Amino acid sequence: MKRDIILDAWRGIAILMVIAHHLLYFHFDTANTIVRFFAERSGPWGVKLFFIISGYIITRLMLEEESLQGSLSLYAFYVRRIFRILPPYLFYVVAVAGFAGLGWVPLSLSDGAHALGFICNTGVDCNWQVIHTWTLAIEVQFYLVWPLVFVLLPAWWRGYFLSALIAVLVALSAFELFMARGWIDNAGSFACIALGALYATSPRFRGYIRRFGLWTLAAGALAVALFLALGWGDAAHALYRALIPAALVVAVFLPYQYAALARLRPVAWLSYIGLISYSLYLWQQVFAAPAENYLHPSLLQYSLLMVAFAFLSYYMVELPSVRLGKAVLHRKVTQTEREAQGL
Repeated sequence: MKRDIILDAWRGIAILMVIAHHLLYFHFDTANTIVRFFAERSGPWGVKLFFIISGYIITRLMLEEESLQGSLSLYAFYVRRIFRILPPYLFYVVAVAGFAGLGWVPLSLSDGAHALGFICNTGVDCNWQVIHTWTLAIEVQFYLVWPLVFVLLPAWWRGYFLSALIAVLVALSAFELFMARGWIDNAGSFACIALGALYATSPRFRGYIRRFGLWTLAAGALAVALFLALGWGDAAHALYRALIPAALVVAVFLPYQYAALARLRPVAWLSYIGLISYSLYLWQQVFAAPAENYLHPSLLQYSLLMVAFAFLSYYMVELPSVRLGKAVLHRKVTQTEREAQGL
C-alpha cells in the first residue's frame, strides 16, 4: 500500500491540533472565547483523528494481505507493529528517564512501568511526561484483539461485528462511561479506531458516508440545537459527544471524492508533517508541558526543539526500525520457502 498523501495530511493536521492544545491551553492564558474553545477541544479531536486513520490503514493493509496471500499472517502483523511502535517509543521513554535523572522533569519508576505496560488509559498513575501514551495503549489494546477477530470471523461478518461494537462504544462515550482520569474517553477512542476499520471493510458504509455523511451531521447538529432550545441540556451534550466520531469520519474520508486535493501545496506540506507525526507526537509532550512540570531550567523549556527531536527520532530510530522489521519478515519468508523446497 503506497503512502496516501491526503491521509498523511490529516495526520499532520491531527498532530498540529494536539500541539496547539498543549501550547494554547497550558502556556497561554487567553480570554478569547473562540481560541479557548479550540484550545480545549483540539487535542481530543486530534487524537480521535489519529485513531480513525490508524484503524482504516491497518485494516486496509490486512484486507490487501488477505486478498493477495489468501489469509492474514498474525506473525507478520505483530512483527510489523512491534518494529513500527516500540523502538521510537522506547527511545522516548529512556530519554525522559534520562531527563528525570538530570533533575529536569519528574518521572517515577511506576510512571515508566505503566507507560511501558501500555496501561496509561486505565486510570493508573502516569505523570505528564508519559500520560500521552494512553493513546498508544488504546491502539495496542485494539490491535491485540482486532486481528484475531479478523482471522476468526468470516469476511461478511466483519462489518456487522464492527457496526455493533461501534454502536455500543458510541453509546458509552455519549454518556461518559468507561472514562479514565476524568478525561480519557476510552469508549470514544476505541469507537474511532473501529470506525476507521469499518470504512476499510464495508463498501456500504463508504457509500453512505459519501452520499449522506454531511446530511447526517446537519440533522444531528439541528437536533442538538433543538434539545438546547427545549432546555434538554443533558440530551444535547450526549448527542454532541456521539456526533464527534461521525463528524471526524466524514471530515477525513469525504475529501477522497476530490483527488485534486492531493496536488495542492499546503496538502503536501501537511503530509510531510504527517510522515513524522508519530515521533512528533511522542516528543511534543515533554516540550509542551505546563510550567510546573519543569523542575530545573533546561533545553526542554524551548518548545521548538520538539521538532528537532522528532526529526532525530524519525530518521535515526523510526525509519531504521521499520526497515529492520521488513528485513526480519523477508528472512522468515525466505527461510520458509527454502524449507518448503527441502533445502
